[in-house]
Amino acid sequence: MAELETTEEDVADQLAAESEFNSANQQFNNLIEEGQQFGSPSFLKYGFLFAVAGVVDIVDVADATGIGIIISKIVSIGGTAVIYLTLWLANGKFKKAHQYGEDLEASVATFRTQVARIDQMSLRGAKAIGKIPRLKGVSRGARLARIQIKKFARKNPLAKILIGGAVNLVPFVAIINLMVFWIYLSYRDEKNAFRQAKEASEETSQQFESA
Repeated sequence: MAELETTEEDVADQLAAESEFNSANQQFNNLIEEGQQFGSPSFLKYGFLFAVAGVVDIVDVADATGIGIIISKIVSIGGTAVIYLTLWLANGKFKKAHQYGEDLEASVATFRTQVARIDQMSLRGAKAIGKIPRLKGVSRGARLARIQIKKFARKNPLAKILIGGAVNLVPFVAIINLMVFWIYLSYRDEKNAFRQAKEASEETSQQFESA
């Protein structure tokens, strides 16, 4: 009876380990696939933002006349508000790219935990890996522990727009403070965030396959 109970416990542990392993593996694969989807920032969004910034820069030339300062400041404030609001409302993918590194690290840690659990079961004599065909050869906890997730450099495009807009409020300085330049910096930050997320996905996948 004791042997039967032990066998039943082993089977239950094996099934639980298989389920948790498959769940962690699926989550990891989904996250890797998600990372491959990060491409370039929206051309439609930044096309609109560059157009608004261009209008602001053109009107800022009115500062040179002295009389046009009031008009240029009203347009500058309105343009900055439109740009900021657009970036804020369409910031979802950028936030996901920044969060991606942490999500990937958490997924790898979860998968590593499941592999370590299977290793422990095997050492206890449950022989889970040998009894579950889909888990054969997966005992590689020590090698998975060496997987490193690259840290992301976090940038805030919204802060750059506020800085550019604030500088534009200084009389005459607005003439040389091109708003399109601040839009370019925001575009570059978003593009780099997407690139980092995609590279992290590719590098982690390669490390995982070679582990």
